[in-house]
Amino acid sequence: SLLMDKQENIWAVAYQTGLFLIPKPMYNFEYACFNSDLIEGENSSCITSIIEDTENEVLWIGSDGSGLFKMARSAYYEVFNKENSNLHDNSIMSLSIDKRGDLWIASIHGGLSKRINDNSFKKLNLDGKIEGVQLTSLQYDSSRDLMYVGTNGHGLIILDAEKEEIIRIISDKINKWIGSIT
Repeated sequence: SLLMDKQENIWAVAYQTGLFLIPKPMYNFEYACFNSDLIEGENSSCITSIIEDTENEVLWIGSDGSGLFKMARSAYYEVFNKENSNLHDNSIMSLSIDKRGDLWIASIHGGLSKRINDNSFKKLNLDGKIEGVQLTSLQYDSSRDLMYVGTNGHGLIILDAEKEEIIRIISDKINKWIGSIT
């Protein structure tokens, strides 16, 4: 994943390597270390996704196994995981933010969670229809208030973001794996 923040810095996610910051002048880059024990300078997290919350001026960073990191501009970060938050598990594959400012969190081990703008986390059940389904990607459509959820082997799930309900599951015999949605 690549993200250009509102200051025009580029953030590059490198799977099993970490997160790189390429400042706007682009004469060098910085390596950002993340670990669930909050030990400065030590990287033990496999970074998988990143999204900027421009309203609250934070970056949300997903990892494969260490949970979710919230990084403020001061480079201070917090760790959210299934032990201290209401997340399905610690293997985060994709992140998205809807027009209400809610953060959507897709897990490879079959869970969709939401961080409500009041800072609480909520597991989405969706009538048990996605339990055990590997979620790989998220994309939000603000004009229709829909969340598109890519899966590994179960096709594309379309959700009404406000009602948190499945509208449709698109899956056929051939096109069942959705790696990314743009």
